[in-house]
Amino acid sequence: MFLHSLGINDMWVMTAMQELDKGTGIVSPDKRGKHRNRGNAVSESVKDSIRQHICSFPAVDSHYIRKDSTRKFLDGDLSIAKMYRLYKERINENGRVCATERQYREVFVKEFNIAFFFTKEKPM
Repeated sequence: MFLHSLGINDMWVMTAMQELDKGTGIVSPDKRGKHRNRGNAVSESVKDSIRQHICSFPAVDSHYIRKDSTRKFLDGDLSIAKMYRLYKERINENGRVCATERQYREVFVKEFNIAFFFTKEKPM
């Protein structure tokens, strides 16, 4: 009845009791996700090739927000998908290991402060 009022079942209590440190009376911390066996991890050499490819595109400061931001801008005709297709062509020519588009996008978003520049159209 007490467990039902908390919205838990017997298994939660059993697991907590198994993880309880007898000396201190504290439950040991959760160990999920703490292992080093990462099968889908991107190697540093692949990440470096992605970084080099992204840096090969000319980036400019925005004229309008230069003093307020450190963000760089790429040509508005580009997109991450287009950049990835160019990356894939370049890597396949050299015969090296190619990253997936998800991995390419992850490096682009997490490691670079870059956006795509689109001119604002004036209303008529």
